[in-house]
Amino acid sequence: MFEHKRNRLKLIQSLLILFVWILLLAIPVLFNRSQNSQAGTDWVKIFRIWEEYSLLFVAFLINHFILVPYFFLKDRRGLYFVLFGVLMLTLAGAMILFHRLGAPEIINPGNQFPARPGFQEPMPGRPLPGAPGGRPGQQPFVPAYANMVIISFLVLGFDTGLTFSIKWLESQQKQVELEKENTQNKLAFLKTQVSPHFFLNTLNNIHALIDINTTEAKDAVVKLSRLMSYLLYDSQTELIALKKETDFVKNYVELMRLRFSGKVEISLNIPDNLPEVSIPPLLFISFIENAFKHGVSYKKDSFIAIQFDADKERLWFQTSNSNHSKTVKEEKSGIGIENSLKRLELLYGQNHILEIKNDDVFTIKLGVPL
Repeated sequence: MFEHKRNRLKLIQSLLILFVWILLLAIPVLFNRSQNSQAGTDWVKIFRIWEEYSLLFVAFLINHFILVPYFFLKDRRGLYFVLFGVLMLTLAGAMILFHRLGAPEIINPGNQFPARPGFQEPMPGRPLPGAPGGRPGQQPFVPAYANMVIISFLVLGFDTGLTFSIKWLESQQKQVELEKENTQNKLAFLKTQVSPHFFLNTLNNIHALIDINTTEAKDAVVKLSRLMSYLLYDSQTELIALKKETDFVKNYVELMRLRFSGKVEISLNIPDNLPEVSIPPLLFISFIENAFKHGVSYKKDSFIAIQFDADKERLWFQTSNSNHSKTVKEEKSGIGIENSLKRLELLYGQNHILEIKNDDVFTIKLGVPL
């Protein structure tokens, strides 16, 4: 993904540079035609201007392939600007020499004002104002090579700025990709944390069932195999059908019913009209485990209620359980809940709703966007 975006940025950079050079080559042609609409295009002058562009092109190559990547982008910008200044001075000297050898001027050949109505044409043999031999104090226009030096400065500056912008965008996209990859790694880690924690509790449940009812223990093993299949295969994807997730919850709750029998009032409400959507797998199991872990007492009446619901915008999940105080020994860890909170934050950011009430009845209510 990052390489694809990087290549696209490189293509944009190349197209912009190509556009600038096409524009530079086209300007002398368009200007010459506008100045000599009657006489036609003076291709001799145009080719001389293009020859002068070859000096700029060499400077462009030096800047683009040497100065920018090895100095400007390597945080050696002080040295870059020194070398850039040397390059510009060398280029200016080459252009001055080129013009002294007889190159035509790009803009306003002859450095003369265009004739305007109301201005007197010069008499034969009389020099133009500002030309050599003209009235004292009159200065000529800026020589044409100065225009080329300015154009060269703009082109090289544009190349440096464009290359820096492309590199900055690449670094930003790379940072986004790294953050995304880091998030995926965190989610995978948290998911692997869920599985051992879940199996530990479930195996303890089956161990307890073996002493109580062997037949039910066998049924529990079958249900556990279904849960293992879900954990090992179905839950490895980013998203899972809501129906599969609720079936997983149903199998887990049935397994818990086998263990606690009539000692705990357990209710599970999964409406038939839940939307056919996909959600991240193992989204609710830690909250359900928490309800069974902390909501069951062998000395007091206990209950656990699990409810699913949905509206147009969100899927709602709620667990309610009797809140029995636990000893320090029994409260070993809250790994499941802690990991679920981290996972929800990574998956949904601020776009999920989580309410936890720790009163006589411990309630967790979760709403995730559909």
